[in-house]
Amino acid sequence: MKNDEDKAMYQEREPFTVGSFRPDDADGIVDLFRAVYGEGYPIRLFYDPAAITAANTEGRYYSICARTASGEVIGVTHLYISRRPANPFTRPAWPGPEGIPQLGGQQGPPGFPV
Repeated sequence: MKNDEDKAMYQEREPFTVGSFRPDDADGIVDLFRAVYGEGYPIRLFYDPAAITAANTEGRYYSICARTASGEVIGVTHLYISRRPANPFTRPAWPGPEGIPQLGGQQGPPGFPV
């Protein structure tokens, strides 16, 4: 920490919890994005509470929120699938036994015998 003021600020922070998205987090996520990025974040979904809720409900995004005891969203991260593979362990042109590819003389992923 740079100085005593930084140390004091850190020690005075309210406790928080981290958990999966809840619909009542959506407004807080929008507020957080506006506080950090203004109106300049390129993924516009994060400025629309209904779109954030729908994306989480439909499984397109998995938001993880840090919340104060009063429920204020103070941090967020998101998981998403950028491309849905048909089967993460196979390539259509390279199937192994039972549809699982041969990897380094083993069947299936290393450490997971078939």
